[in-house]
Formats: sequence, structure tokens, C-alpha cells
Amino acid sequence: MRLKSPMQNPSSPSWQRELFRYSFMKREKVALLLKHLPHRDRSCRVVDLGCRQGVVSLALSEKSGGSWVFADVDPRPLGEARKVLGDRIVLVGERLPFPDDSFDVVLCLDLLEHVVDDRLLMAEVARILKPSGRAYLSTPRSGGCLFPRLRRLFGLTPEVYGHVREGYSLEELRTLSQDAGLKVLFQGAYARFFTEAVETVLNILFHLKERGGSRDRTGKISPSDEGGWRGDSLLNRLYRAVYPLLRAVTLLDRLIPSRGHATFLEVTKDVQPLPSSSH
Repeated sequence: MRLKSPMQNPSSPSWQRELFRYSFMKREKVALLLKHLPHRDRSCRVVDLGCRQGVVSLALSEKSGGSWVFADVDPRPLGEARKVLGDRIVLVGERLPFPDDSFDVVLCLDLLEHVVDDRLLMAEVARILKPSGRAYLSTPRSGGCLFPRLRRLFGLTPEVYGHVREGYSLEELRTLSQDAGLKVLFQGAYARFFTEAVETVLNILFHLKERGGSRDRTGKISPSDEGGWRGDSLLNRLYRAVYPLLRAVTLLDRLIPSRGHATFLEVTKDVQPLPSSSH
């Protein structure tokens, strides 16, 4: 039986729900994760590192069972997250305040590029993950030519995104995981050419509209609160009107193979068996 989330009444949609509904990259990320996240009962402990305002966290926790804890390194978006995720939210640093082997599932989604010591954070992911547990990692892909140049042309530098580094190649993310003692079970990518194109244009338009605001690490490229999402009713209505057309554009990714804008790894703790004793 699928567990129902007590966090939010579906009859009173939050701005996080609405934003998720109209976000291409977030919907792709959740769809990919749900292919790898089997349904879990309440005995399964899940920690979501990098919950931000709760947009992706809400969608995932409602569609997959388990007992969830939410965490982020930035205190600014957590007030919005608590409105839909409840009080199970922890402010963390690169060292995590959880015991060893305490979670069956660890999500580290679009967080590694935001911290200074990514090796320490990855080691902490391995430490809190139970043996045979699963961790899921996603980051922006480093490199590329067209869209990074276009973003920089309009002032969207890595600093505006709140990034310490641009992102990671799949090989870099694999190496980072393996150095922490994690074994890669699956690697892939999502948000390919047309989806990245649409998201880039939307990020640029939002950045130009909101330039100069003091916001959390993603608030300069996408809404960080209800006012940012619903504040300009004309633009909101316009976006909803053209959404079907933009959605059709993103579906062209099925026709043209290309590298995804975001990397994705499923890993587990690589526990070596104890050597057998000789008699």
C-alpha cells in the first residue's frame, strides 16, 4: 500500500506544488529517481540533503514511502520548506549531524557543487549510509560550450547560481564517489539539449526580472518563495499559457541523442567482506 504524506493537503496546493508542475528539469529529476527508488515502508529511513524550499522533496516524499528527514546547508529557504515538509528539517554543514550507518537512502541532489569541501561531504554521505543502502547523487554537468556561454553573457555566472564550482563530469562524480568508498551501480544524465535550452531561457528571464535581490542559493534563477512564484500575475499567466508549447519543445530530446545537462549516479556502500581466518 502506498503511504500518504501527512505534510500537505492536496486540496490546498502550495506554491511548491505549482512550481513543480511547471518545471521541466525538476519533473525529469523526480521521474528518474522514482525509477530507481523502490516503494519503501515506514521502517526505511531516508535523508534528503539539500531540500531547499521543498519543491523536489515534497514530490519525492509523497511518491515514495519511508520515514524522511530533510536537510540543507543554507538556512534561508528552510522557512518555506517547513510549510510543506513539517518540522523534520535540519540545518547541516559539510559534516553531517547523524550517526554512522543511520539511513537506508541518502539523497544528495544538486548540493555538491555548492559546498567548499565536496570530498568531506561525500565521505559523510558514505558514513551515514547503511551497508547495502543506496545513495543518489545529481549535479550540473561541467563543460559544454553553447549554454554556459549564453548564461554568462546574461550575467548567470556560477556565483549567481550559488555554485562553488560549475559542476561535474560523470567521471569526476564517479571518482569522488569511489574515493569515499562508494560503489557505482548506475550512471546517467537527464535534461538534454532542448530541456536545457528552455530552462536556460527561463533562468535568464527570471534573473533579469529579479536582479539585485538578496536571495538563497537558487533564488536568483527561480522563485524562492510564494511571492516570487505568484508575485507577477501577468508573467505567471503568460508562462502558464505558453507552457504546452515549451513542453512540446522539450519532448524533442527524445529524437536527438545528446549529453544531459545534469549527471546522475546511484551508489552503495562498498563493504568488503572480512577475510576468512585460517585454522
